[in-house]
Amino acid sequence: MRRKILVVVGFALVGVVLFTGCSQDTPGPQSTSAPSPSASPPATRQSHDEALYVYGNYVSKAYNLRSTVASGRSSALGAWATGEALDNAVKAAAVMDEHDIRNLGFIGVRPQLVAWSPKAVSIFDCQDLSQSSTQQGEYGRAIGKVSNRFSEATLIRDPDGKWKVSKASQSPLNCKPHTDPYYWLGAQSHPSNADEEAAFAAYKRYWDLMYSLSNYPRDQWKLLIGKVAAKKPSEVALGVANDITKNDYKMSGQWRSNPIVIGTARDKIEVYDCRDDSKVNYVDRNGVVKGEFDKDTPFRALVEKDKTGTWLVVDLARVGNEVTCR
Repeated sequence: MRRKILVVVGFALVGVVLFTGCSQDTPGPQSTSAPSPSASPPATRQSHDEALYVYGNYVSKAYNLRSTVASGRSSALGAWATGEALDNAVKAAAVMDEHDIRNLGFIGVRPQLVAWSPKAVSIFDCQDLSQSSTQQGEYGRAIGKVSNRFSEATLIRDPDGKWKVSKASQSPLNCKPHTDPYYWLGAQSHPSNADEEAAFAAYKRYWDLMYSLSNYPRDQWKLLIGKVAAKKPSEVALGVANDITKNDYKMSGQWRSNPIVIGTARDKIEVYDCRDDSKVNYVDRNGVVKGEFDKDTPFRALVEKDKTGTWLVVDLARVGNEVTCR
């Protein structure tokens, strides 16, 4: 069994990043476009449908949790949530009690499955908030009104085999709604404007350099990576190049990438990518294969435009943990 080498990175979101990328002008792994994936098998699809159903109930119950007496909130929401998601929702309801804040109306959910394993699934949701509002005081004005909001959740199976939401978070980015819960399984890249094109180019070039940076003179590394990345992603790429050089390894093979826009804001674009690096190897000076990489690994990235108008990858993380995409 060939050993798998993973680079553990301290991104803002907990994630595991693989050595991966390609180069157009230097030897190294080459990229290909990801094919449209097939649908899930019937038995798996049923399980995924159950997870989506649980997620929808969790959102509804959590949104209206303040209407439940404080002593009964954990048990009421516990049928749909556990761990961090349950604790955070109960705490949020307590804060609403303290400040006399209430939620009105309802949230429309449009969850889409993005990654899974037998015991966990990850979901993206472009929530419809057009019929919801948050009000402070009995006759206070509605606050925090928006139309769409991006949400991400992880569900796990409890000991009884039931799906429960274990983590949930929201993003201020505007999102693109999709009504098909399995949209992400077959979605392909279709940048809609020049900014998205530029952000995609920076994202793809970043992964190119993750492999090929060590092929350049060391004194050019920071300059090259600085054209496509900043902050932690830049540090990780430099660390990968250093490790490859130190061990005298070379990269070969093909990887597949399929970046898709999750959401946008001013000078920010968030990207989802189902990557396949299983055909990439790294070898030692004698041509002996020293490691292999994962297949169908979900990542998300934040790409920002800096003051000079250059798009840079500033955050990157694996979606979920021990889950795959297609």
